[in-house]
Amino acid sequence: MRDKADELRLKEFVAERLGIALELIKEEDNWQRKLIDRKIVPEEKLLSILSEFFGVPPVDLREVEIPPELIKIVPRSTAEKAVVVPFDRKGPTLKLAMADPSDVQTRERIRFTTGYRIQPFVALDFRIKEKLEEIYGKAEEEFFSRLKKELQRESSLTGLEGIEDITYSAQVVSL
Repeated sequence: MRDKADELRLKEFVAERLGIALELIKEEDNWQRKLIDRKIVPEEKLLSILSEFFGVPPVDLREVEIPPELIKIVPRSTAEKAVVVPFDRKGPTLKLAMADPSDVQTRERIRFTTGYRIQPFVALDFRIKEKLEEIYGKAEEEFFSRLKKELQRESSLTGLEGIEDITYSAQVVSL
């Protein structure tokens, strides 16, 4: 059996942790990550709480591989501004991970622009941002890789003849 001193220390500890949690939640920026990083609440529990609050299913984006064709459905600027990411599509339905599934305007705007029925899921905001960086970062890498190959191909086609043309043009201009 615990004595009164142990119980008091436990209550103080819990009150301190709750006080820290309340202060972090009041902050607008990164409060979800801060709660998890400081081990105030486990990530799975926070996701479960948000799911219950919003009344939509949760999705843990760490466990989701997003098909490349879904990247093109929602423009990057829209996804970043609204903090959303499409993660699956079944027929006419697009599954959308959202930091704020209660944002009906965003859901309607995406429904209107894509033509898909939107099924909202809640995800942690920082996980959505990480996933956006991951998928759009890959897309940018692929774009620049293709661009580099194309430029190399064109320069190899030009070869010495192209260099002679350039030097001749330079001589003509300098006269």
